[in-house]
Amino acid sequence: MTTRHIALLFFFVSAIVDCQAQEAPDIKLRNFRPRSIYRIPVNPVPKAKFGAIDMHSHDYAKTDEEVAQWVKTMDAANIR
Repeated sequence: MTTRHIALLFFFVSAIVDCQAQEAPDIKLRNFRPRSIYRIPVNPVPKAKFGAIDMHSHDYAKTDEEVAQWVKTMDAANIR
């Protein structure tokens, strides 16, 4: 090994040790709020024009109240 190789090795090892010594920021996906750089027209569609049929669903509702809320939400979105 030449002096240059030893110097490069020392540089990389010290850089790795320095990176490991720093605390990593607390980055969580739930805190990710991307902002679009595009300014395009937005047309919200709160309810389907024609009734949609729910062909795939999971029955997570366990009580009569939860089922009633589920049906109410589907009716509001025009889902049959």
